[in-house]
Amino acid sequence: MGNTRMLPWAVLIGLVAFAAATYAGLPDEIPTKISSRGVITHTQPKTLVNWFMLVGIATLTQSFLTGLTLLLPSRPELFNFSEKERFLALPREYQVPVIARMQFAMDIIATGTMLLIAVAQWMLWRTAMGNAPGSGLLWMIVLTVLVGPLAFLLVGRVSAEVDVQVQRAREAGR
Repeated sequence: MGNTRMLPWAVLIGLVAFAAATYAGLPDEIPTKISSRGVITHTQPKTLVNWFMLVGIATLTQSFLTGLTLLLPSRPELFNFSEKERFLALPREYQVPVIARMQFAMDIIATGTMLLIAVAQWMLWRTAMGNAPGSGLLWMIVLTVLVGPLAFLLVGRVSAEVDVQVQRAREAGR
């Protein structure tokens, strides 16, 4: 596993540790929804299921994204992008560098997703403890605004790598 493959897992492990460390100190009612103004709009009783719900969602999401990323070398057609047909027409040896770009893109997108979920959990904790969500709302907005364009940029780099590999294949007469 490359360093980028470990990033989202590191964030997820941090999220699990944070949720476990803060559970005992939570009040009897915990927020499960916070408005964009930082106002609690829904609460539930403090239970392991209610507090660890986001952790469970994060774990399932990260497991799915990692599984998909690891399947790409044998099933590259699972990655959907505009240059997919040109990519699939390449001989296998020219697909390998493109697949590496795909996997890097998936790792970075997964890291952004785990960070978003971790910030949401942190905001719920702060609010449960009687504090305003504070900078958590700003971080949610910033991460949301960054993850989407970053995903497009990374997929664009995958497409650019297809162009490079198509050119290499042509030069090699393949």
